[in-house]
Amino acid sequence: MSDLKTAEAAALLNTTPETIRRLIESGDLRAYRLRGESGPWRIEQSQIEEYREKQRSRDPWARTRPRTTQTREARR
Repeated sequence: MSDLKTAEAAALLNTTPETIRRLIESGDLRAYRLRGESGPWRIEQSQIEEYREKQRSRDPWARTRPRTTQTREARR
């Protein structure tokens, strides 16, 4: 299988091409550019699988836990 375009990767991850570009820029998804700095992004299929595996191994409740800004002593 050839390397994926951002739209194809987005379809596999059920997200948008813009989100894929953000993941690439943040370093969460590895990719490379064709034709230098302004070329289109390409993502290897193995990188999609690696990203999925990282997401599965993360704490599923990490985003739903309330963030506390005060310590317990400060609330008393």
